[in-house]
Amino acid sequence: MSPYVTTLAGHRVSLQHNHDKHLQDKRNSTPATAAPQPASRTIGTETGPQQGCGPGFGGCRGAPPAPDLWRILLFVHWKNASARTYERRSEKASLPAIASMTVKRPLRDATDQTTLKYLQWNMDHSILRNVGYYWACWLRVQQPGDYYVYARVSFSRGGGPDLPLVSMVRLKHNETDKIQDVMKAYCSMGDLKTGQCTASQGQVLSLQVGNLLSVWVENLKWVDYEKGATTFGMYKL
Repeated sequence: MSPYVTTLAGHRVSLQHNHDKHLQDKRNSTPATAAPQPASRTIGTETGPQQGCGPGFGGCRGAPPAPDLWRILLFVHWKNASARTYERRSEKASLPAIASMTVKRPLRDATDQTTLKYLQWNMDHSILRNVGYYWACWLRVQQPGDYYVYARVSFSRGGGPDLPLVSMVRLKHNETDKIQDVMKAYCSMGDLKTGQCTASQGQVLSLQVGNLLSVWVENLKWVDYEKGATTFGMYKL
């Protein structure tokens, strides 16, 4: 069979050319198929795992809280913590005030006039509850009322034979007020300069918030600093 045909117009046309053109026209007339798209995933829903989550990211599921929700949660946490702190402070403030002080040996080179001749206290071995501490040697009243105040000072040496040794509890109504002697006690070693004697005292005092109390002696070197020998305290009645 001849690869050519003769048209009515007398033109010779190749059969192969017509066939190829027919296939090309068919391909051009066929709608193009869209490339497959990956399945969409909705973050934070049940339609698929959230991006950035899963076994490699702690296995989280669900959208994180909105910024406003975070602020609400932080506010609630802060308010609860503040309420617990207030309850603890209120409970502590409702307890009766008490102080039981253990004496501390002063430094050899201590020359501060504000603490000279005043007993200082070891805070690591003392008890304070609703009573403040001021300038190494003063107790500050934080609850007004009647207190039993006591002091016991033991001496291991004195200034000379037959000279009484004295200890005094002193009061200031505030930090700038003048000092008053409210309690005083004596002891004596007789005709000896060394030995042991103890001056003890106790009294009920009506005190106001901000009042300051301390113990004064003539010479800090004469005091016995052994455990249990010298102490000072107060408790609210």
